[in-house]
Amino acid sequence: LATLYFGQGQYIQAKEYFIQLGMQHPFSALTSKAWFWAAESALSKEDAREYRSIVYKQYPLSEVAPIAYFRQFSYEEYFEGHVDAIQHLRGFQDLFPHSPLLIAAHYLIGHNEKTSKKKQLQFEEGLKTFENYLSNTSEPQASFAFFYYQTMLE
Repeated sequence: LATLYFGQGQYIQAKEYFIQLGMQHPFSALTSKAWFWAAESALSKEDAREYRSIVYKQYPLSEVAPIAYFRQFSYEEYFEGHVDAIQHLRGFQDLFPHSPLLIAAHYLIGHNEKTSKKKQLQFEEGLKTFENYLSNTSEPQASFAFFYYQTMLE
């Protein structure tokens, strides 16, 4: 029902059902996804951040934990170099060292580094991460290729 509401753009109702599922069934295999989609349904940034933090703190091994962590801040906040956003992003590698989102994390951190040497180190790590990602997947996502090419351009 929550997914149906979400698909219909009825985000308030969707969020209520996702939260209900997360609270009533904290040990279900679907709980991390329920909290993730509660965050996606949230109308306020504060609620979304609260629900995402539940995902990556309480369910760090779930498939949506890296995405929830990465989405704690917007691309705008990352590109503009908001201190909290970049500091948050710096923790990504320690928590999710095998996630392909690490490609984007290295690029965004490098984009905000102050010295050429630090930029170079981040960009090189991003390229290595992309090569590892390519060796482990048969169908790479275009968004990761974008960060690869951006890194090469930088």
